[in-house]
Amino acid sequence: MIDTIDEFLSQEDLQKCIDYVRSTTGNRIVKIPDFADYVWNKYSNKLLSINSTWSGLHHDITLTNSIKPISKHQDRKRNNETKKLLIYLNDLKNGGTIFYTSEGEILVENRKNRLVCFDINLYHSGQNFTEGRKLSIGFRPK
Repeated sequence: MIDTIDEFLSQEDLQKCIDYVRSTTGNRIVKIPDFADYVWNKYSNKLLSINSTWSGLHHDITLTNSIKPISKHQDRKRNNETKKLLIYLNDLKNGGTIFYTSEGEILVENRKNRLVCFDINLYHSGQNFTEGRKLSIGFRPK
């Protein structure tokens, strides 16, 4: 239901993501086909270890550069996908994600360069951090 991979990106790619997300503010969805394809081509072996049926990444990418946690919500389907991939780009004390399941709450801690894969039907929210900015980038597998 929720999978994680630590040290997901190379240090060079991690820094590129950090630089790009820092140039934005808030939480927004942008189309970046070249970057989605680049991530898929370079990291598909790791991604396929989570789900061997994926065939790529959608070009809509979620960028988050925020001083506030995201409130409880469910992600909307845009391309008939069922999963979301979120990469934390920085360490942030109490900046993880809380997933609400039938078994209870599951906290995934925000660790720099951690990929989190989750079912978009799960309600989730950001932990209530009080200092710093949360930087993350999200993809949706095909």
